[in-house]
Amino acid sequence: MTQPQRPPRWFAYRSFRPESDTIRAFGDIGVGTVCFFPANTLCSLGVPYSPAPKVWLGLDRYDFDSLDAQVAQIRDAMPGAKLLCMIDLNTPDWWERLMGRYAGCADSFYGLGEVAASERWRKDTRAYLEAFLAHMEAHHGDAVAAYILACGCTDEWQDFSRGEESASRRAAWRAWMKGRGRPDPVDIPPASVREHIAHPPFRDPVEDALAIDYWRFCHWLIGDSILYFAGAAQAVIDH
Repeated sequence: MTQPQRPPRWFAYRSFRPESDTIRAFGDIGVGTVCFFPANTLCSLGVPYSPAPKVWLGLDRYDFDSLDAQVAQIRDAMPGAKLLCMIDLNTPDWWERLMGRYAGCADSFYGLGEVAASERWRKDTRAYLEAFLAHMEAHHGDAVAAYILACGCTDEWQDFSRGEESASRRAAWRAWMKGRGRPDPVDIPPASVREHIAHPPFRDPVEDALAIDYWRFCHWLIGDSILYFAGAAQAVIDH
């Protein structure tokens, strides 16, 4: 009698620390896929996501030995493991300090919307993403089941900036409005306008029109950023 095929089992234990015994125990019960996160930033508790050395050290400076060691630690504990590889696109501390003198270069963890339209941020982060993917594909491509692009608050693309202004965001907002045949708003609406709700919990399509447009733009900007980096990733992995 043919035995029914066992469904795939997924690694359900969430930790970005090198816990070989736990990984090995999951492997022993048939789990074959592990999610790992070679992060460059601090979590919302103000501590590193992982004790592993950071991979992104500076402009065009990468520590891929750290990345290789993290992969090896998992595959040593679970031979043949497939990897769900999270890629941290948030601004490292050194980038924010180095680029903070330029308009629109903010901390993306809590201020994603303030930096999302910055060409400088997109260019530097894309270079890191492309180098990261090229290395993973060349050295561990057979092990990767999926890449997960992570950014914003808790690396879930959340924007906690409350719509606050930056030069790059203001320029993108003006272009977005003019591209839709709307009058040039010149500035980002102040908090008193963008937070106003004429008929709680509903905004008025006339009285709150500018706020409605602005929040639509903010949502579009985050989505556009996701598509931008997804396109950059696809150009490398070509799957």
